[in-house]
Amino acid sequence: MRNLLFIDTSYTYNQIIKRNSINIILARDLNQYFNKVISVHPTANLTDKFLFQNNSYYKKNIVNKQHIFFEFKASNGHRGIFLEYLSFIFYQIRMILKLKKIIKEEKITDIKCGDINYSGLLGMLLSFFTKIKFYVRVGSNNDKIREVIKRPLQPKFFRLIVIEKYFEKLISKRASHIFPANNDNAKFVSMYLKNTSKLTLIRYGPLINDIHYLPRENRIISHEELSAVVKNNNKIITCLARFEKVKKVDHVILVFKKLLKKNKKLKLFLVGDGSLKEEYINLSKKLNIFQNIIFSGDKDQKWISELLSITDLIISPHTGRALCEAALAGCKIVGYDIDWQSEIVMHRKNGFLVKYGDVNQLTLYALEILENPIKYELFGLELRKKALKLLDKHISLNDEIKVYKYLK
Repeated sequence: MRNLLFIDTSYTYNQIIKRNSINIILARDLNQYFNKVISVHPTANLTDKFLFQNNSYYKKNIVNKQHIFFEFKASNGHRGIFLEYLSFIFYQIRMILKLKKIIKEEKITDIKCGDINYSGLLGMLLSFFTKIKFYVRVGSNNDKIREVIKRPLQPKFFRLIVIEKYFEKLISKRASHIFPANNDNAKFVSMYLKNTSKLTLIRYGPLINDIHYLPRENRIISHEELSAVVKNNNKIITCLARFEKVKKVDHVILVFKKLLKKNKKLKLFLVGDGSLKEEYINLSKKLNIFQNIIFSGDKDQKWISELLSITDLIISPHTGRALCEAALAGCKIVGYDIDWQSEIVMHRKNGFLVKYGDVNQLTLYALEILENPIKYELFGLELRKKALKLLDKHISLNDEIKVYKYLK
């Protein structure tokens, strides 16, 4: 019997429920290969500031008999930097002591981390204290992202890039095995390793809601706001991304401004949220195109799947799981040739890719698709065909289980 402790800093439990993404949690048991899974968000109130209004330092969410989701407090939100650091250290030590107790009580046999940064660091520490093997998922090419944002990926935990890279290297070497999400991620993490035999590619498939695997023609539009756009005979352009610098949503807005000069019957759906939301709203107002943009905020998976089924064009400067969802919907895509995007989008075969940052070329290809939809109908069909092959859940499931069995 094997039990898993899964550490991840991405979403709180409430955020996962709101997005209708409970499958992300349930997938962690690998089709019940793990008898029990204890999921942990180690810094939950840094992700959701409304958590822990009382004096508790952790919250226990019972998902079902097999899954429990713990959320831990990271600080008291002191204004002074020094007090904030002391508070962070205090609560993280309390958490580690609690997790050691949970590991013993729940008979945890394996520890898995959602990233190679802070989650990976905690996994490494717990592995050191308990002598349990730990595994790390790598879902991005951190070096390429740092080139764009000019700072660490997780600056709250690693103040300098050199410090973050030091711990990435240390965690990579100490991990029992590493699961990159695509070839580009594997290339990044392999720079830290002498032996790449400890790398196994596990793609996004298990993390994607089953609703996205439905053919677009089988998706029924149940939301009035989406039906209204279709009835008004608008062409729909969509970008699903976090509103953060690395995702370059501002480039999408600039492209859309140029496209509107050719066709006034366009609507841009910007689906997501983030620290730059107000900046993007202000940019769209400054460009006098705000009335044609729908800032949807975060939406659940059913709503997103419906939107993708009526989308005429996806603009993807730099996306991950969202690109997978768009590909499964058989959308026509234009994007930047960065990170893993060229693994799924093949230029002129199932989509268009341009050099990173080339807004003008991105606009030209976007316009080409919008003006010649029938000519490029095959793009969406070929893209979905490739996505179904790359994102096969059963293949990913079996490949990961093989690793655990081998290293048992």
